[in-house]
Amino acid sequence: MKKLIFIYIVCLLTLNSCLNDNYEQPDQTIYGNLIDPLTGENVQSKSKGQLVIRLLEQIPDNPNPEPLDIQVQKDGTFRSDRIFTGTYKAFPYRGAFVYTGDTVEINTAINGGRIDFELTPLIRIDVSVRNRDITYKLNATEATGDLALKGVAAMYNSYDEVDETSCSASRTGSYNSLTSQSQIGVENTVTLSKMPVGENYIRVGARLSDTWNYSKIIKAVITEKDSLPPAVKFVGNNNFSPANDSASFIVAVFQGEPPFDLVYSDGEKEYTKENINTKRDTLFVKPEYTTSYFPVSVSNFVGNGEVSSELATVNVFAIKDEFANSFDAYIHEHNSSSIYDTEPVVAFKSSTDGYQRRAFIAFDLTNSDLNDSSEDEFFISYSLVYSHHDLANSFVLEGTEELVDNSLCWKNQPAEESYSHIHTTINQAYGIDKDENTLIRKFDINATDFVKELLDKGVKKFSLRLTCLEKNAYYVKIGSMRHDNEDFRPKLMIKGQVYKE
Repeated sequence: MKKLIFIYIVCLLTLNSCLNDNYEQPDQTIYGNLIDPLTGENVQSKSKGQLVIRLLEQIPDNPNPEPLDIQVQKDGTFRSDRIFTGTYKAFPYRGAFVYTGDTVEINTAINGGRIDFELTPLIRIDVSVRNRDITYKLNATEATGDLALKGVAAMYNSYDEVDETSCSASRTGSYNSLTSQSQIGVENTVTLSKMPVGENYIRVGARLSDTWNYSKIIKAVITEKDSLPPAVKFVGNNNFSPANDSASFIVAVFQGEPPFDLVYSDGEKEYTKENINTKRDTLFVKPEYTTSYFPVSVSNFVGNGEVSSELATVNVFAIKDEFANSFDAYIHEHNSSSIYDTEPVVAFKSSTDGYQRRAFIAFDLTNSDLNDSSEDEFFISYSLVYSHHDLANSFVLEGTEELVDNSLCWKNQPAEESYSHIHTTINQAYGIDKDENTLIRKFDINATDFVKELLDKGVKKFSLRLTCLEKNAYYVKIGSMRHDNEDFRPKLMIKGQVYKE
């Protein structure tokens, strides 16, 4: 009898477990694409974990359902075949993009299946590959706004998973991090010199937020030597050169295998430079008036190559010293009451030593006949006497109507609220120290709007301050008005009539 009762209980339990196993399994499918509305192409993503489609099941009496995330793949597609039948709200979640669409409601039994979302990446990236040379262009979007470029990386891998955490980063040259706001909108080329011969997968990423935007992944077969004919183009549009003994520069960007022989022209005369052993070469020029340069021919061991029709223009303008009397350049140091007397060199420090220094430059236009209706443009010119890095885009320029003098220190600086940010266009040029025949890196900052606004109010004395944002620069030096070399002294210049003897 006991045995029969035991068998009966076992049968009941078995039947109950079978009933439990008969619950409906998740068998609905949701799939689709994340599409850039401008290009019509998929928004590229990280292989795993960066960007998801978030589903929130609409359950009565449960206003906070547990989210269900579908991973977006590196090519901007997503798919899940294990969704329970039900009604969900769906939207893109996380990632470097802006989504302005509405949350989409899906009833898997009625309208389940494919659903596409349109979203705008913070930045678009175009890439082309020529052997180990990676050429990319960062294109601003409606979502870019005032976001600053925090990093760029050209990456490769031996298989088609390529992002900042999945690449051959342990090899020298495989992970090129380049950060400069000036990269946006222009073509840049980097060489992944250690990329091995054979099949590789290449990608460029850029970061304006905590997450990255990516280009498509490009499959390329790398050879020991680039056996294609060479190519060259000039860059350097809108470089400026004062009408004195200073030189300016243009940059020749090559593709192919060095060394290269180059012939270029200014439209009147041809110039030759041979045995160029780099793919990015600086050509120093000294025009007497605004001049455009272009390549005529390029060759290497393969033979003659292709030249670009793009021009590199050096704008020459006169310095009208009589109108701009500069007080001088001064520095102050954070958390210090020390007074820094004017010195021939103004030294910045970065956060690496616990301090931050700023340079101040004061100008007096009292004796000038300038006014806000002038067609002239105003430039603040300064030179880097010493720097570990090219810092043209690592400075913030601000202006105030208050003046600084040689008693300046942190505790008596002009009030913070008196400063206004000067939206600047920074043009890099080069000069030559005539006495020591050394390179001077010069930067001309367009401060026209700020200066004309002061002139409109009748203000003819003002101060500027430069702040160095580069944390790894250790220190940067610029010249003061006491520097022996005039090229190192800060100036307020006017772009006036074309200068010509």
